[in-house]
Amino acid sequence: MGLSFGVPEFSRTLAGSERPVTFANDDEQLVGVLHLPEAMANVDCPAVVILHGFGGHKAGQMFVKLARRLANIGVVAFRIDCRGSGDSAGEFADTTTSRQLSDTLLALELLAALDGVDAGRLGGVGLSMGGSVMSTVAGCHDRLRSLVLWSAASSDPTDIVDRYLSEYAGRPNAPEPYIAWGGVVLNEAFFTDIQAWQGRHIETMLRYGGPVLILHGEADEMVSVEHAHRFAHHYRTRSGSPRTEFETIPGADHVFNAVAWETRVLDRSVAFLEETLR
Repeated sequence: MGLSFGVPEFSRTLAGSERPVTFANDDEQLVGVLHLPEAMANVDCPAVVILHGFGGHKAGQMFVKLARRLANIGVVAFRIDCRGSGDSAGEFADTTTSRQLSDTLLALELLAALDGVDAGRLGGVGLSMGGSVMSTVAGCHDRLRSLVLWSAASSDPTDIVDRYLSEYAGRPNAPEPYIAWGGVVLNEAFFTDIQAWQGRHIETMLRYGGPVLILHGEADEMVSVEHAHRFAHHYRTRSGSPRTEFETIPGADHVFNAVAWETRVLDRSVAFLEETLR
């Protein structure tokens, strides 16, 4: 299994370009975009996987801007759509945390195997649910060297998971999809899986021993800033006190939807990744 570039095989001659790629997980096609720095023509470069949030996709403008800025400083960036999201195959109703975890781990493995990538210098960035997943990925993938969480939801506090589960518990048991708020269709597996994830999330994420940057809007209406405080608290309990940076963005919402907020998040993220993936 590998990445398909629409060309016979990848070579360093593609350095300096942006390439749509496909790969498969359990026979379902995933779609991503690789941003390949010019430096890749001559040296092995660090690389970062960028993960969207719940109901999101790889084409969000903050993801595109981040990927292009990373490529400009010599970092390969890989924006992916998890199965059921964006251009990837599958139904969103089948989304689970475990499926997104599997997709992201596979993307990291394929990226690490790519000619021109330094497999010892890998990083991850995740927004919202993507941050939840990426924090779990970091605890499962022993080569991840840098982690950036944007508006990430934690299993502690439990408010978001509890809200999902309480609303689901109010529905009659039935095999058909459950309609969540906003008209989003989710199958029962989402709820059973997120409950299992809640029980193992903190333990798993704390296996990651590298640097982490946590960025969160003070006025986040979807995932309260308390989640960021708890992430920072837990990461600061790690043995050896690895680098943990935490910043709240004054007035910012869940997706940093203002030029000043977006700029601050991108500036901090790029600088952090550049320094920690040297």
